[in-house]
Amino acid sequence: MEIQKLEAIRLGVDIIEKISALQVDETIQEILIDEVLKVLELSRPKKRQPRGELQQKVIDTLEELGEATADQIAELAELDQNAVNSTLTRLNKKGVIRRQSLESEDAQNGRGRQAEFVFTIADNFS
Repeated sequence: MEIQKLEAIRLGVDIIEKISALQVDETIQEILIDEVLKVLELSRPKKRQPRGELQQKVIDTLEELGEATADQIAELAELDQNAVNSTLTRLNKKGVIRRQSLESEDAQNGRGRQAEFVFTIADNFS
């Protein structure tokens, strides 16, 4: 990484520390920090949510969409892809959601495996 970029990151860290010390609303702090990260072309790691909240957010998003792939749910709900995948697996095992294969042309012709699934809320759950 070039020296100028490292200096910019150090300056950005100093600015973020000062923003965090401000006596302002937490939402305003988050917005300011996100703007600093954007200028530095960095991103904040996605917040991990407790399992119950994560499951509820996945269910709420799926109810809103009707049916969706894991990628669509993760994108719309702004959640980590791996967390969504493991949550969908758990919800499917509990019978809360249903999983159906989306077959590609290759899979239909016997050349490859089914790569993607679409999820819906189970009839007995809604």
